[in-house]
Amino acid sequence: MSIHDYLDRLEGNSKRHILLIVTPKEKYPINFLDENYYSLENSILQTPKEYMSLYGDDPNEIMHYVAFREYLRPVISDKYSVAYQTTDKIKRSRKEEIISFIVAKHFYDNVPSGTKKEDAAISDGLILADDFLSKFPLNKFEHVLVKVGKNSDEANVLIDISFQNRNDDYYFDHVYIH
Repeated sequence: MSIHDYLDRLEGNSKRHILLIVTPKEKYPINFLDENYYSLENSILQTPKEYMSLYGDDPNEIMHYVAFREYLRPVISDKYSVAYQTTDKIKRSRKEEIISFIVAKHFYDNVPSGTKKEDAAISDGLILADDFLSKFPLNKFEHVLVKVGKNSDEANVLIDISFQNRNDDYYFDHVYIH
């Protein structure tokens, strides 16, 4: 398959950021700041209390964790209604979509820089996807892919925040598809 076949499985067809969020089953965060949200945030933000700039040259405008909560939490969280006591869940990802994300991520990390040829990057991406699904199987973890538009406020915040995956229960990554 070509890279375009994998990209077609991911949301959208224009330049965009795709986020992959993985949490243990029944621990996916809702739109309120609860224990599940804090667990995700503490697991993925590398420097939560470091400052960043949103609007200009002043690097001390807002902390990473505040920017993440204000701009990214609303687009990645399930929506809980207090009045109806129901949760509208973001669509959970299928195996093919997760494989496509991992292949696209590996492709864009290696092919534009010339580190790998297209076929090698896709082949290696498939191996990485198998390893990823072994570590985060669909029956034990919830996988969500979220599209964020190019040049949106969410994308600009995403680019400026430092992420890391601190433990084996949560995973966060993103790829810019161009």
